[in-house]
Amino acid sequence: EWNYGRSPEFNVQKKNRFSFGQIDARVYVREGMIKSIRLYGDFLGHGEISDIENILTGVKFEKNLIRESLENIEIERYFGDINIEDFADFLTR
Repeated sequence: EWNYGRSPEFNVQKKNRFSFGQIDARVYVREGMIKSIRLYGDFLGHGEISDIENILTGVKFEKNLIRESLENIEIERYFGDINIEDFADFLTR
């Protein structure tokens, strides 16, 4: 966070190639919160990726809070061979 507990609006784009394919995440963050997120890639998941996007919208953009918000999701079903810890790390590093 910036001085006096405030942070500016920003957009984040994260891209990484994993063993199961590429994830391209585009995150709009305002006042430290995820206002919108879109996930793209060439992974072969079986779930609706909008499930993950909806869960993360409104979550503070911090690794531990992202991880906690996804703890009841079988994330492998959506992407492939990735766990929640690695996914949260990918988004926030």
